[in-house]
Amino acid sequence: MEENSSTNGKISAKIKTRRDFLIYTLGSTVTSVAMGYLFPKVSQGREINLETLCSLYPKNSRCQNYLPGSVALDKDGKEIEANALLTTAKPGIPILVKGLPDHSVDYLIIQDGPNIAEYAISPICTHLGCTVE
Repeated sequence: MEENSSTNGKISAKIKTRRDFLIYTLGSTVTSVAMGYLFPKVSQGREINLETLCSLYPKNSRCQNYLPGSVALDKDGKEIEANALLTTAKPGIPILVKGLPDHSVDYLIIQDGPNIAEYAISPICTHLGCTVE
């Protein structure tokens, strides 16, 4: 009867300890890792081509010896040779080319040296999408 008087007729609740907390933490960690291993998320990624990869991430290890670019075509659709173009082109005068990414029409820029600039100018207006001379 003495035991009941100390608890006043109630069932004593177990006191939570640090050990219980660590057991719950370890259990949830192991469960999370097991669930990730048993049910891996299906990757929605896709393989991208080297041109896109190197333009987005130029410091990627696969892009060390990669020379980006596309074949430039003249007005008649013939391939433009860089060496022949540089001997006849004048710096500062844009040259109309086709065949750059998305088969658009762009203008190559020739810099002093003569060198082809790393950029081209698109004749499409960003405001309304009309073609600019």
